[in-house]
Amino acid sequence: MMTTLDRLKKHWQNILIGIFFVLMLVLPSFRMFVSSNFQRLLLQSRILQPEEVQASAALPRVPYQWSITDQAGKEVPMSQFEGKTIFLNFWASWCPPCVAELPDILSLMEKTDRSKVAFILLNMDRKPEALERFMKKKGYDFQYYRMHSPLPELLQSQSLPTTHIISPEGKLLTTKKGMAYYDTEHFKNYLENGGR
Repeated sequence: MMTTLDRLKKHWQNILIGIFFVLMLVLPSFRMFVSSNFQRLLLQSRILQPEEVQASAALPRVPYQWSITDQAGKEVPMSQFEGKTIFLNFWASWCPPCVAELPDILSLMEKTDRSKVAFILLNMDRKPEALERFMKKKGYDFQYYRMHSPLPELLQSQSLPTTHIISPEGKLLTTKKGMAYYDTEHFKNYLENGGR
């Protein structure tokens, strides 16, 4: 006759899978952890690469007549970044693909010549305290921005994350909706050379 311990030993894999799914259903933080780490592994495979478009006269021009605010709440006009390649990323702390691609974006930022490239990470969290908890929990200390004035129609998107690459001349080179692996030497050179 089989004891309870014997049954547990025989079905331990099913029990662990059941516990995993219960945790996924009951704990949003566990679900976020699993989802963002799975997507992080997908990014590390380098399957998801951003599209690179060469700058040309035919590309749409992005207006600089809008502004963002920095972490201190100070208004920052977008015209301040004119003449640089702009890596404009919309993200949120509750978005697993955003969280998955963030370490690679931060790594790329550290390696890139900031006199040539402006990294504007626009946070879309509605609750500042949730963002503060996320930053503290992850140990992040990078410059992020928030929206101040309406976004030009050309840059609007319903997807997170969304990344736009804007040339130093203000041309919209590319838009990537969804996560991508940006931290490559090739992409770094692409940004530093203004999309050329």
